[in-house]
Parts: sequence; C-alpha cells; structure tokens
Amino acid sequence: MCEGLNKKRAENNILNRFRKRIIWALQGVSVKDRVRLVLFPVLYWLYGVKIPIISRYLYRVANIVVKGAAIYYKGSKYHLIDAATTYYFSARSFEPWMWSYLATLKKDDVFVDVGAHVGLYSIYVAHNLGSKVIAIEPHPENFNFLLKSIKSNSLRNISALNLAARNEDTELPLYTADSSDCHSLKSTIARKHVYIVRARKLDNVLSELGVRKVSFIKIDVEGAEVEVLEGLRSSLKTYRPRLIIEVWTGNAGAVQRILKNLNYSISIVAGSVSKDLHYIYACPK
Repeated sequence: MCEGLNKKRAENNILNRFRKRIIWALQGVSVKDRVRLVLFPVLYWLYGVKIPIISRYLYRVANIVVKGAAIYYKGSKYHLIDAATTYYFSARSFEPWMWSYLATLKKDDVFVDVGAHVGLYSIYVAHNLGSKVIAIEPHPENFNFLLKSIKSNSLRNISALNLAARNEDTELPLYTADSSDCHSLKSTIARKHVYIVRARKLDNVLSELGVRKVSFIKIDVEGAEVEVLEGLRSSLKTYRPRLIIEVWTGNAGAVQRILKNLNYSISIVAGSVSKDLHYIYACPK
C-alpha cells in the first residue's frame, strides 16, 4: 500500500512540475517564444522517462528548441541559451538569496558582475534598479546572448566586456562542457570545447573605463575566485565595495586570507552551502 501511495505521489509531483512549466512558458515574449517554451518541458519530460533508443537525443533536441527563446522575468526580457538557463528563469527563484543583496543597490551605484553569463543579474540591476553595470563574461556564445538581452531592454547603462577576470593581463584557455553555465579557467571540468580568451586584471579594466566608484561586486567564476581577487586588490582598497562570491571549497582559506588582509568582514550566505561550494558576503569594516 505504501509503495502504491509513493508511486502516486511521484506521479503527482511530475504532473505539478509539468503544469508549472507550462504556466512558466506563457511568459514568452512572442507567440513563437511561448510555443517553443511549451515544447521544451514536453521534450524534457520525455527525456526523463528514458524512452529506449531516442532518449539520449531528446535533451539535445530540447536545447535546440529553447535556444534563443525570449522570456519576461522580473520585469525584463532575457534570451535563453539552453536547458540550464530555463532553470534560472523558472518560477522557483535561482539563488534566492542574491536578490535581497542586489535590491540594496541605488541608481547612482556601480555594480560589477564578474561571470555575468547571459545577464540574469546584470540585466535586472541595470533595467529594474537603474544602477550602472559592468558585466564581465568570457564565453563567446554566452556573451552574445548577454548582448541580445541588453539590446532587447534598450539598456545604455551596461558596459559588457568579453573577457575573463584574472590576476594578470594575458590569454588563457577556457574549458567548457555541454551546459552554458559550466565553463572554467580550471581544467578540472569535463571538457567539450576549449576557447582561448582574453584575461585582464580588473584593476586595469576599471581604470581604463574611468570608473570612480564601485559599490558592489558579484564573483561567480567556477574556481578562479582567488585570481580574480588578486587582480582587484587596488580597487578593493580604493572603492571598498561590498562583495558576494561563489567560493569553491578548496579555495575558501585563500579567499578569506585575501579579504581579511584587506580589512573585510566575511559571512557565509545562508542557504548557499553545498558539498563543493558556498557563497560568502564580504563587507568593508
């Protein structure tokens, strides 16, 4: 009897998730976008069922169907690049803690988004809050989708830069996997493609842009957070911005040492802790 109830609950959960996905799909910008967003959960659900022979192709087809679809999210337009980005813009908030930190930004503030991906946070801050944004994204295709969303929202207060943040000005290999959100300057991830990308010290970048104020910095760089901070030392001393950083577990000690030496207080962001990483919030003392 318990087995039957568990099976029924599992079926109901699947149906509820599917229903939510269909409702979510109605947020597509155009009719064409909505059709593509409705097709996506159907294909993704079939992929989860593991239909013999064709199941391995369904995820690939689902990615093709959703790629480029435009969606309204938190009052702004975004362009989806693959299945991973549909999760960011689903009804359930991705990284829910982040929004409360970003909400403290004001119109005259400057937000630096290091690892901007397709602009989830950059677009929101520029469009909804009116702050000046500097968006850093090294992956060429992610960067192009970021530019599409900037254009769709007619934003003039974002400077988008196709480069990697580092502790020196150089060129480096960027390793990527199947998902658009899984790329890193560290070769520890599963490699599908390798791009050679331009890397810069953000101290140099901010100086060249003529920046006179930095209010808040978000860093999500898949294991390169130590090198990013090393390339930001001068700016952190001068502007004293607040920071929120995704920290890989193996880098936690080095990140804390850098920030403590710069006289920052550090706290772990509630709800962000997993086996491999966590987020920290750092505030100047």
